[in-house]
Amino acid sequence: MGYSLILAFYGLTTSKLNNYLRLNYTAMYDETYKKLGLSIKKYRRLRGLTQEKLAESIDVSLDFMGKIEIAYSRPSLNTLIAIANALDIPLKALFDFED
Repeated sequence: MGYSLILAFYGLTTSKLNNYLRLNYTAMYDETYKKLGLSIKKYRRLRGLTQEKLAESIDVSLDFMGKIEIAYSRPSLNTLIAIANALDIPLKALFDFED
């Protein structure tokens, strides 16, 4: 049975399937950034730092730092490394999400 025939059997088109997969991937991707932001916030608070102090220490704006924590902005790897260094934690710790 061909791919197209299977899709037709389930009442799907290639376009619908691609949209479904893209939406699910995007939702998963967004969820990761939300968890990452919460992790950064948790470690920042454990260190007794304000967003402003952390932003200053890694040379980013307060606005950008706040947006990272609420998953509105997506930090680069270099920024994540700087955040981990400023918080004195391994980079990996930022991705140890608690469920």
